[in-house]
Amino acid sequence: MTMKICRHCGLTEDDRPKGQKELWEPIHEGLHPERVRGAERVYADYWAKANIRSPGLNSGFSALEWVLCPTKRSHPEPAGQWASTVAATVVQWLGTNCGRAMVLECERRIEKDRYIRELQILGAR
Repeated sequence: MTMKICRHCGLTEDDRPKGQKELWEPIHEGLHPERVRGAERVYADYWAKANIRSPGLNSGFSALEWVLCPTKRSHPEPAGQWASTVAATVVQWLGTNCGRAMVLECERRIEKDRYIRELQILGAR
């Protein structure tokens, strides 16, 4: 497994001071970064960018922090490194052939359901 490097500070996980890891930004990289290429790279890069905290976006919280927020609170809890790694791995998987097949099948089902609802609305008139 390759060493994870923070996109913000350039430090690896091992370089971070012990006992203060929860204060650092989690690294949004999947379990197998050496396998990332092609469509997987597109998904992984998009996810990593979506998780850069910015004061003018998402109230300064990352996408993952909002996804994991159990309520619509104004201040989600910070995402830990393990949650960040698991989420990044799943998003990376979406770029694989299996993941893309799942996304396409879900999109087909959504379109079919939308079409059926539209027919029902037209039939009710």
